[in-house]
Amino acid sequence: MKLAILLISVVITGAITLFGADDKNISGTWVMRSKDNSCSPAVIRIKMNEGVWQGKLDMPEQELYDKDIYSIKVRGDSVFISVAKDSPVIKAVFVNDSTIAGELFSGGRRDAVQFAKF
Repeated sequence: MKLAILLISVVITGAITLFGADDKNISGTWVMRSKDNSCSPAVIRIKMNEGVWQGKLDMPEQELYDKDIYSIKVRGDSVFISVAKDSPVIKAVFVNDSTIAGELFSGGRRDAVQFAKF
């Protein structure tokens, strides 16, 4: 019985390591790059908390600070961020360790977005 429990534990640990190893580490402060340098860029601060990605959003132009981000998911090189439950979604990919690029989907509109790690 002890051998069976040990084998099951090894298999589960191996599967978690194998399938979870490809996910990128998105923790840190990410600043939105903008073509218009006259405005203050949006900033997302992301950290891992008990196995779940959590984040805060600052949008100085709208005087919005420390807004909880509803959902952050990382699947391999892909990143999915929902600011609120039924709000715009950012679908992006890692360009490199310090850049994420993708699209913001909002109300049937798609806009290119890029974030740089600060």
